[in-house]
Amino acid sequence: MEIPTLKHRLNESGLSLVEVVAAIVIISIILISFFSLFISTAKTTKTSSKILDATYYAQQEMEKLYSLSQNIVVPKKADNTTKIQIVEDAIIAISAKKNYKKSVNNPHIFFKEGDTTLDPNNKFYYELKFNFYDHSKNLTRFVIFVYDKDDTERTTPKAQMENIFEWRAR
Repeated sequence: MEIPTLKHRLNESGLSLVEVVAAIVIISIILISFFSLFISTAKTTKTSSKILDATYYAQQEMEKLYSLSQNIVVPKKADNTTKIQIVEDAIIAISAKKNYKKSVNNPHIFFKEGDTTLDPNNKFYYELKFNFYDHSKNLTRFVIFVYDKDDTERTTPKAQMENIFEWRAR
């Protein structure tokens, strides 16, 4: 049996405190960068989902307007006031439960809130603008802006859709 010498006793195997702290710092930096990547990806996914939903609802409203433009007849010799009234009535008719409400300041702008009782994802606010593109051909330009209900300032729409429809004439 060999007696341990001083040389054997000073030979310590294992990690020093500095090495452990350095390893923890390096692992922490790596984990924090991965977590920030995951968090930004989740935010981007949520934003993208809202934009996709808003575009879907804008498309639905535009399809309702198109359907009305094909079903409502505008007299060929109607004056501008009559044409505006026909279009206003058509816009009000496209919403079953919550009708578009006419702007107090501009007769060519309408507002509406999405109905969450019919669709829980419809947490949007709609602004519909129209103007006559060509009176002789009964062309009307529609622009629908879809805002998030949380955006009380209504500064940046989540979606915007524009189209020009020709109303049937007799």
